[in-house]
Amino acid sequence: SIFGKRTLKSAIAQGYNCITGHDLYNYLDLRPDASNDNDHNDYTTKKLKSIFNKSILPYKSLCYNRLPREHRTVIVAHIIKNGYDKKCLYSLGTFPNMERWHWIKQFPELADEINNLENGPEIYPHIKEEEVNLQVNQAHKLGWDHGLNSYFQLVTETTPNNNKIPFITEKSLKPFAMLQPFIQYGPQDNIKVLKMYGYDTLDKWINHSYDNEEDDFKRLRMVLKEFDRLQAISDKDWTIMLEEMLEPLLHNHQLVKKLPIYDYTSQLIPILGKFVGDSNV
Repeated sequence: SIFGKRTLKSAIAQGYNCITGHDLYNYLDLRPDASNDNDHNDYTTKKLKSIFNKSILPYKSLCYNRLPREHRTVIVAHIIKNGYDKKCLYSLGTFPNMERWHWIKQFPELADEINNLENGPEIYPHIKEEEVNLQVNQAHKLGWDHGLNSYFQLVTETTPNNNKIPFITEKSLKPFAMLQPFIQYGPQDNIKVLKMYGYDTLDKWINHSYDNEEDDFKRLRMVLKEFDRLQAISDKDWTIMLEEMLEPLLHNHQLVKKLPIYDYTSQLIPILGKFVGDSNV
C-alpha cells in the first residue's frame, strides 16, 4: 500500500497525510524489460484493435474480490441480486475456516444473497485464468483475458472503511494498465489522490461524486448506483464511449508504467507553518 504503518501512525497523530507510491508501482512490474512488459504490450495491441473496431464484448464489467471483506460480499450480493452475474466477470474468495464478512444490517435488501454467500464456495470469473488461486495474493497478476472481454472495472479497494485518509493499493492501478475506465469503492478522497498522481479519472463519462462522501455506507450506495448506470449502458454506446475515451486512457496507460515524481511542497508548507507557529519563531 502507499502507507507504511509508521507513516500512517505519524500522519494520524500529526493530522496530515503523507502519500508516497514508489514501491506501489513495483507490484505491476510494467516498466520496459520488466517481467510483465511483453504480455502488457501484446494486450495493449489487442485492446486498441478492439476499441478501434468497436468490438462488442461479452461482458460489461470486471470486479475482483479476493479476500471476502464486508464491502466485497455486499458488492457481489448486489451483482447477483440485479442479475449482472451473466454480464460481469467477478470473483469472491473465502477465508480459511471462517465465514465471509458482510454488512447485512446496513444492506438488508441484500440479506438473501448475503446469507447465501456467507458460507459459499470460492467464486471465480466466468473466464477463469490458469494458475490463479484466490487463497494466494494476486497483486502482481493482471487478467489480460478479463480486460479484453469487458468494458470497465469496479475496483474494490482493501480498506475503504478503516481509514479516514486515502489508501491506494495496486488494485487502483490495474484499470490504467488495462486501458479501462473504472469506478472504485475505497476511502473518501481516493479518486482525488489518483488525480494528484496525474491520472485522468474520465470525469466526462464517469460520475465519481461518491469520492466526496464521508459516510462509508452512503459512499458504497453511491458507487453501486453508478455501477448500475454503467451496467445499463448498451454495448453499442460503450464502444462509442471507449473510442471517445481513448486519449485519456492512453495517457493513464503510459503513466502507470512510470515511477511517480512528487512535488511535496504543498504538503510540507502547512507542516512547516505549524512548526514555526508552535515554536514562536
